[in-house]
Amino acid sequence: MYEGIKDRTIVRMIGRVRETSYIMLVFTPVLYNIVEPSTKYIISVIVFFPLFYFLFELVDRAIPDPRGIYDDTNKSNTLSELKI
Repeated sequence: MYEGIKDRTIVRMIGRVRETSYIMLVFTPVLYNIVEPSTKYIISVIVFFPLFYFLFELVDRAIPDPRGIYDDTNKSNTLSELKI
């Protein structure tokens, strides 16, 4: 948290939502003693990470950004006129 407050480069690299979500997803069962941590489990977490990463990369590219949604629904106005 200290590094994030100081706006360090390392936080931008390792603090992305996709990576932190994956870590939380795979290690929450370990924290609640649902799954025993083992070498096989750790290896499967490492092997599955690229598949998880690229699957969500494809989803991220398929879902339009808010500007794209706005441009499709309101072609006459500009984004600066949008009142949220």
